[in-house]
Amino acid sequence: MKSMVSALLKERLGYLERGMTDSVREVDVELRKLGFIVSDEVEEAAVAPPKAERAVKPKAIKRTK
Repeated sequence: MKSMVSALLKERLGYLERGMTDSVREVDVELRKLGFIVSDEVEEAAVAPPKAERAVKPKAIKRTK
């Protein structure tokens, strides 16, 4: 049962990242059937796009002769 819950949580996370709220709700229903309580943050997480991390290149060191 733990592996099923784990798989459903991974699936749910993928749907959240892609903004697929209907699929998230379907997974939530299945999780509840297994006795796992999920939060109601689906709407917030699916609407707000994830913040992208940006790599910053360090400034080049100027060498003098």
